Amino acid sequence: MIYGHGDDIYAIEEKLKANFSTNVWMEGPNEKLVEAVAQMAGSIANYPEPNGEPLREMLAMHHGLTTADLMVNNGTTESIYLICQCFQNTEATILVPTFSEYEDAAMINHISCRFMPWKEMKSEFSFPTQLVFICNPNNPSGSLLPLSALDRWISQNPQTIFVIDEAYYAFTPKAQSALELLSQYSNLIILRSLTKLFAIPGLRLGYIIGHPDLINRLQRYKIPWSVNTFALQAGIYIIRHIGMLTPVMDQLLTETQWLRTQIDQLPGYRCQPSHTTFFLVSTQRGNAADLKAYLIKHHQILIRNADNFRGLEANVFRLATQNRSKNQLLINGLAQWNS
Repeated sequence: MIYGHGDDIYAIEEKLKANFSTNVWMEGPNEKLVEAVAQMAGSIANYPEPNGEPLREMLAMHHGLTTADLMVNNGTTESIYLICQCFQNTEATILVPTFSEYEDAAMINHISCRFMPWKEMKSEFSFPTQLVFICNPNNPSGSLLPLSALDRWISQNPQTIFVIDEAYYAFTPKAQSALELLSQYSNLIILRSLTKLFAIPGLRLGYIIGHPDLINRLQRYKIPWSVNTFALQAGIYIIRHIGMLTPVMDQLLTETQWLRTQIDQLPGYRCQPSHTTFFLVSTQRGNAADLKAYLIKHHQILIRNADNFRGLEANVFRLATQNRSKNQLLINGLAQWNS
């Protein structure tokens, strides 16, 4: 689904006042990070390391692992497609609604999919497929599975590879990383992203953590130089300065609760529960696509139409909290849509 994602600002002719469609960190990249990447401009005359080794080594050290446990990729999307290419012609279970690339990557690699609604999951469950994709915290809903549930499922299904996408792990203090389970299980793959939290989606940077046998198996399908020089240098700078660069979510989560309360008080809208700074909303008037077009035209605001997430209705949209002034613009626009 090349054009099915949020943050489709590239397709908007109007000059926007606020963008609620992207769930990357809302303040944008740190200035010092941008400067560090810009200083690497001269290096474009040379090839980057074929496998991103300097960053791979730093990430391994950061997590207390070895390089055999980890591989660096061109964003989480490359990680997903590598996994599906590696396990082509099998079956996968996908917890829905969720990130569309799991299904898309499975489809082009001839992996048949079973879809399990989040709300129907039980603590004791047998997965009949070779793969399970779980986004935790989940995009687009902000739902969160406890580590104890993941532990039980992975333990009960040793024949199944569990792919846990933790791209939004840092967007809620309630999240428990599956990294704690890594030493216990060889059927666990963890996906991490550096683009969401550090607001560098244009660079595309993520990594896979897993048992060395799984990493070695995935390496056979990876193309050389998939991660460019600027992305590698950004990753190295981030890990070296991780304490300084990591955003503090508390204030944004407080603002999220304020925004949700304000929207819930508007007639014709209902916010769905979420543990993160992004959440789903349903409108009782029309559909989300029409609402999106209205907000762009009349208020220069962009939201994420969520009807292409499997399991969601056409009246559902996703919002990612911004600052108070932009949030107020959104509230005004939503109120006028229903007036």
